[in-house]
Amino acid sequence: MSITTKTGDQGMTSLWSGERVEKDNARVEAYGTIDELNSFVGENRHYCELEEVRTILLRIQRELFQVAGQLASKDKPYLEPITEPGGGSHDDRSRTGGASPAERIRHPRQHPFIG
Repeated sequence: MSITTKTGDQGMTSLWSGERVEKDNARVEAYGTIDELNSFVGENRHYCELEEVRTILLRIQRELFQVAGQLASKDKPYLEPITEPGGGSHDDRSRTGGASPAERIRHPRQHPFIG
């Protein structure tokens, strides 16, 4: 089965916001790379057994979607713009009790061993 958009190729592609850019544009490369990273994070979340880590990975996925969406929106504002760390809901330290998601994965909560 073939899927076509009937807009012609000529080395161009459309961004989410409708602008046409060359397929080798850095924006297209960047959001493609972020999409691949998001897939990798999602697969790891699927196999992860620790609920706390799955929650962190889901938040990372959602933020990666926002980054990719913003990259795919050249002249039109993306629906959910990225906010600066420390403002709004993107302050990881306040959400995780003082540790960033990366710090919490590197230094998981220790449980005493009772033998």
